[in-house]
Amino acid sequence: MFLSWSIMRFQALRKSNRMTSISRPLRIWRLVLVYGVMLFVLTSIQIYPGLWSNIPAPDFLLFIPLVVGIARGGRDGFALGLIAGFLRDYLAGRLYGPGMLEGMIIGLIAAFLFSDIRRIFWRRLLLLWLGVSLAHEFVMSLLSYLFPIDRDLVLSFRTILRKSAADLPLILLANLFATVLILFFLLLGFYQRKKQREKSGAERFEGYNRAL
Repeated sequence: MFLSWSIMRFQALRKSNRMTSISRPLRIWRLVLVYGVMLFVLTSIQIYPGLWSNIPAPDFLLFIPLVVGIARGGRDGFALGLIAGFLRDYLAGRLYGPGMLEGMIIGLIAAFLFSDIRRIFWRRLLLLWLGVSLAHEFVMSLLSYLFPIDRDLVLSFRTILRKSAADLPLILLANLFATVLILFFLLLGFYQRKKQREKSGAERFEGYNRAL
């Protein structure tokens, strides 16, 4: 009796520290529905004309594979990195490849750092938000220097970096907003009622108890 109570208590404490509502296994139709709606809504917000004329636009398509990868692990981040990267290349009117490659790499790194333990999840999410934002801005500055749009206007790499650094605080805030909104979509789309969580938890405990 005491052993059963101890196991139940341990399971409850362990579960309370985990983000099971997002990371739990889901049916494919629900994943496709949530990801499809999220991509459509957030892409529409990102490219809405005149909405981001005075401030940097949140780069939802850059951070979707990051948030999905670190929240769910597995292949979800990689797949959404491919799709979001394709949309980035298409909307930018450039050759397909750079955005898709960047999205897949971000999705793979995020999936590698996956953890459903709340404390670890939030730390890694904030670390990736900052790291990806800084790395992306640096790479874009380097590409602007190597492949300028206007070859008559030649700027030094230091000047381009200085301009990028001046806009960096607003870019970080915009990307943080994007990260939070994507996570909200996942929490809303993968929401599980309390009774369903208790039922699934009870089923797991009964199976473990029978194994003893």
